[in-house]
Amino acid sequence: MVKVVKTELESAIDTHVGLAIRARRAALGQTQSVLAAKLGRSYQQIQNYEPGQNRVSAPLLYQLAEIQEVDVDFYFAGFVPPND
Repeated sequence: MVKVVKTELESAIDTHVGLAIRARRAALGQTQSVLAAKLGRSYQQIQNYEPGQNRVSAPLLYQLAEIQEVDVDFYFAGFVPPND
């Protein structure tokens, strides 16, 4: 198995998006289990998305935006790329 190493930028984006998912979920008063059920995923998968351990695909991000009633750009708001 080939191990894929994330770049610093990729890691920063994954973390930022994950934290935005968590913040919106909390604002809606949802548990990870509730969000997971709406997405057809396990709560463990949500646990991996929120800290940025697993990357959220574009189709999943679109689905999340619909479920969480925000625009997709919500997840990128305030993102500042790391210094090179």
